Parts: sequence; C-alpha cells; structure tokens
Amino acid sequence: NVIGSTGTNNGGIAGSTSISASNNGPAAKKSAYGIPYFELFQKYLVSPGPDIVIADEAHLIKNPKAKRSVVLNQMKTSMRIALTGSPLQNNLMEYWCMVNWVKPLHLGNMKEFRKRFELPMKEGQHKDATKKKIKIMKQRSFLLHKRLKGIVLRRDVSTLAKELPAKREFVIVFKMTLVQKFMYKKFLLIAL
Repeated sequence: NVIGSTGTNNGGIAGSTSISASNNGPAAKKSAYGIPYFELFQKYLVSPGPDIVIADEAHLIKNPKAKRSVVLNQMKTSMRIALTGSPLQNNLMEYWCMVNWVKPLHLGNMKEFRKRFELPMKEGQHKDATKKKIKIMKQRSFLLHKRLKGIVLRRDVSTLAKELPAKREFVIVFKMTLVQKFMYKKFLLIAL
C-alpha cells in the first residue's frame, strides 16, 4: 500500500508534547558533531523541513501519542508518502493514524473517525448484527474507500511479479557448535 499527499502539510497533533520543548532525556543526546539531536531535528526536519518525507513500514504509525508519531507529525513538509506491506483493514484506528499522518484531518479527527467509520463498521461485522447494521457497515466501508481514492494506492505482489527475478531458495548446512549440540541433545531428551 502507498498512501500519499501533496500540498502544505505542517502536521502536528493537538495537545502533543513537542520534542523541541524539552532538551533532556534522549533528545539531549549529542550527534557525532557534538550538536544535540533535538537541535538537528528542529533545524532540518521542522523548520523549514524537508521537501518530502517517505515513511517505510508506515503501519508502525499506529498510535498518535507514541513518540514516533509525535516526531513524524512535527515534520513540516509539502509531501508525505507512507509505504506499508501490512494489511491494515483489520484495525481501522491504526489505518486512520497512518492516513492522518499523510493528510491530517482528511478523515476527521480521531473521535469523529471512530464515530463515523470504526464503530458502525465493527457493529456490522458481528455475527448477530442486524440487517440494518450490516447495511450501514457496507455504506461506511464504501464511503471510506471513496474518501481515500487518490490518496491510497493499493498494490499487491502481483504488480511486481513480472519485474522480479524468479524466486530461488538455497539451503546451507552448517555444523553445530558444541553448545548447539549440547542444547539440541537436551531438547531431544525433553521432547521424547
């Protein structure tokens, strides 16, 4: 999955603690050049910030209060791209966090998203859900998909299959060390 957005994106989470507000703890550590990391962060990633930020493994942006999310949201940039290979459809709030990083408030704030999408979609998935709740779930799913058109680009491995070389596997056998032999024998005694 690729999620992208262009345009002015100053990020930020309401009520979050800015890494620049404190220069103690891990932020007080100095780089190899003797400059505190928080100063480097401020100078190069916040003001004025990079032209583009690409986050690989972006599914890790799953909690807006986590340090990773707070730091990423402080970066001022005109373009953000989130890459993930993990299917996110099972946790809508994690999905919201990633989309919100790319395009803040596109799906509303967290409370609005939860009320408008997450709760109705969860209720419609219960095995004892009424026909009405199932209908609402399908409508919200369709609406969410429509809202994300042009922002979320979904691709699976078949997209790259034509361009990748054939998969080759190699089996390499190594002799066990003395410690490994000892542990292996102990395991076999316990297992039998």
